[in-house]
Amino acid sequence: MAISLKTATRLSMEMVRVMKLFGTIRTHAPKVHPGVEPASCPILFSLTAGPQRVSLPEHVYSDVSTVSRQVTTLVSRGLLEKGPTPMTVGSAWSRSATKAWR
Repeated sequence: MAISLKTATRLSMEMVRVMKLFGTIRTHAPKVHPGVEPASCPILFSLTAGPQRVSLPEHVYSDVSTVSRQVTTLVSRGLLEKGPTPMTVGSAWSRSATKAWR
């Protein structure tokens, strides 16, 4: 589906506006938790419902190394628990948010 140059230009301008709004929100919004960087919030929010064995990088649309670093930080701050998943082999881990987060 092709779009006109006028529509593409208008869409580009709106995308720039939205990105600037995100920057403003990031600057002025209160922190969710003092030990949590904003980029780690999707991980915590996705695990608030209880223990899950999910592919976090796919679930939060991020790369494996970034999610691994964020999970390690959250575990060290006591906001996330990480344990072996029963009945699995390899590097599968069950993750859940702690009471400190909830």
